[in-house]
Amino acid sequence: MVGSAQFWGILVRMKVPPPPGTDKKPSRKRVPAEGLRRSRIRRGLTQAQLADMVGIHRNSVQNLERGVTRRVAPALAAALAKALNVTVEELELRVRPAAPASIRMRQLTPEQRAVVEELLTLGPEDFEFVRKTISALRERNAHRPAPKGPRQRR
Repeated sequence: MVGSAQFWGILVRMKVPPPPGTDKKPSRKRVPAEGLRRSRIRRGLTQAQLADMVGIHRNSVQNLERGVTRRVAPALAAALAKALNVTVEELELRVRPAAPASIRMRQLTPEQRAVVEELLTLGPEDFEFVRKTISALRERNAHRPAPKGPRQRR
C-alpha cells in the first residue's frame, strides 16, 4: 500500500502537475518603487541623505526602492514626495489606506478626546464659528516656519 506522501512524491518525480486548487499560495512578488529611486537620483541624493530629510533609517529607503517594503503609510509617502519635490503618484509607491477614525481617536490624548466630544455636542452655529476659528489659525500658522522634529504630545 502506498501512503499519501509517497503517492505525491511519485507524481512529483513523474512531473505530473497538481490538481487544480491544491497548488501552493501565489508568491508575493516584489514591486520596486522605481519612481522613488529615479526621483532620488535626479535630485542627487543618496539613500542616507533622503532618509535623514524624512526622518527614517537608510535601510527603510533601500527596502522601499527594492520592493521589500510593500505598502507605506500616507504620511511617509507625503514626506518622501515633499522632500523630492514630486507628487506621491510619481514615486510609484503603494500607499496603504489611512487609519480609520476609531484608531486615530485612540491615539489622542484625553484632553484632545474631550475637545472632540465637546465639538460633537455643539449646535450648527457654534460649530461654524469653531470651524472658521480653526481656519483662521491655520492661515496664521501657515506663515510661521514649521517646527523641527516630531510633534510632541502633552
